[in-house]
Amino acid sequence: INALARIADGFSSFGSMPQTLRESLDLNAEVEAAAHLMRNETGTAIETVLASGPLGVEGDKEAIRRLFINLIKNAIQATPDDRSGMIRLSTSRVERDGVVWAEACVTDNGSGIPESLWEKIFVPSFSTKTSGTGLGLAIAQKTIEDLGGEISFETEEDVGTTFRILLRLRTR
Repeated sequence: INALARIADGFSSFGSMPQTLRESLDLNAEVEAAAHLMRNETGTAIETVLASGPLGVEGDKEAIRRLFINLIKNAIQATPDDRSGMIRLSTSRVERDGVVWAEACVTDNGSGIPESLWEKIFVPSFSTKTSGTGLGLAIAQKTIEDLGGEISFETEEDVGTTFRILLRLRTR
């Protein structure tokens, strides 16, 4: 009953999510802040490899930070008990079709995502965890898409997963 109540509350929150704010921020700073918080909270080794110089994007600072915290938590939970977790956050500038993007990746050495689940990963209420509401990645996708960006993942079973976020770099 408690789990169902938590899921219902999550859906209620998802349905009434505030509009994404747009403010200038440095993606490197938000990635590092999330990594620092999760290192302190969990004691997990989290490596950051950040692009040189700021990555100026338009975004909702709190929503972006929550997104990275959620991805880090997922990475920690994806690590099998018989393996030391290795989580890496990286940022870079990438060009695609003449547009320069800020790219951020969260990579783990977890159990990977089975191919049969790939289409469900961003679906609200889908979770492979017994304690989750299944809204974290759905909210992440909505946040990034509201900002005109993209979120995707690459995974290999028993090797790990990388979640990739692209946001347009500010031009001025």
